[in-house]
Amino acid sequence: MPISEASSAPRVCGEPMGDADSSKWMPNQNIGRYRAIADECYARAEHARYVLDKEAWLKLAADWNALAEDAAQRRDDG
Repeated sequence: MPISEASSAPRVCGEPMGDADSSKWMPNQNIGRYRAIADECYARAEHARYVLDKEAWLKLAADWNALAEDAAQRRDDG
């Protein structure tokens, strides 16, 4: 696909990223979304052909889970 046809929104595990500030406005929706993306990353890790790919998917899954936990903590704190 030519660069001009590519979407400008970054994608992680097949999902377009939202506004960076949206987490403080909709934490419950983001928590679920972050966990769903983490689950997709885990699934991709299971089907990864190469060890480095599997490790990368697992790292992404851990990062998305950390975002979910952070959002849950911020929701509960405030």
